[in-house]
Amino acid sequence: YYFKEDVTGGSDGYNSATGAQTSRQASEQNNKAWAAFGSVTYNINDALSVRGGIRYTDDKKDFRTVTAMGFTPVGPNSVSESKDKISWDVSSTYKLNRDVNLYARIATGFRAPSIAPASTFAPVGITVADAETITSYEGGIKADLFERRARVAFSLYDYDIKNQQLT
Repeated sequence: YYFKEDVTGGSDGYNSATGAQTSRQASEQNNKAWAAFGSVTYNINDALSVRGGIRYTDDKKDFRTVTAMGFTPVGPNSVSESKDKISWDVSSTYKLNRDVNLYARIATGFRAPSIAPASTFAPVGITVADAETITSYEGGIKADLFERRARVAFSLYDYDIKNQQLT
């Protein structure tokens, strides 16, 4: 996996009574990220299989404010963030019979830091949210019915998030 992004964005503020422009903010972000993933499945016997996977992710972001009109940002006009993370998953499937499977999975995930610009509403400067991580747990049953013309599934899912990024 490879991702490259060069983005420029901004916002303009206007006086609603006069229509005159009161502020302008513009910023640039360069983001390069890459990841590699591999997995393997092992059949313990005809009914039970296990699978494991691992992923390495590397993410680099450079962010800078290029225009700040109508407000004075506090703090630096640019920031660089770089994070890497190893995430993984482990799962198992058990065939009760030809039409019914039980399964379970535990997995981890990662979202790189997010960067937000200073603005007239938040002139404290560029803000950075730390990398977000998640661990998820899932288990359930899947069944094919009526000679595989219908499928029914039931699952339970839970997760733990650290450093959740909200906008």
